[in-house]
Amino acid sequence: MTKEQARVFVKAEKNKMTPAQIHENSRQIIDRLISQDFFYSADTVLTYVSYNQEVETHSFIDFPWAKPCLCQRSTAGI
Repeated sequence: MTKEQARVFVKAEKNKMTPAQIHENSRQIIDRLISQDFFYSADTVLTYVSYNQEVETHSFIDFPWAKPCLCQRSTAGI
């Protein structure tokens, strides 16, 4: 499978997901991330603002962390 074929495949799979599935999968990913020791030992956390059918990051960004959370908006593909 080429890189382009992989992108097409992943996009098609993401488009099959319901909003509820995206929300639940996103919650599981964030929960797994914040349960890691390396997360709490980090001085700064970088993330992106989710768009379309990406992993939802808004609740992660809005959580009152005791450390800086730097967010960058990606304009790739826009």
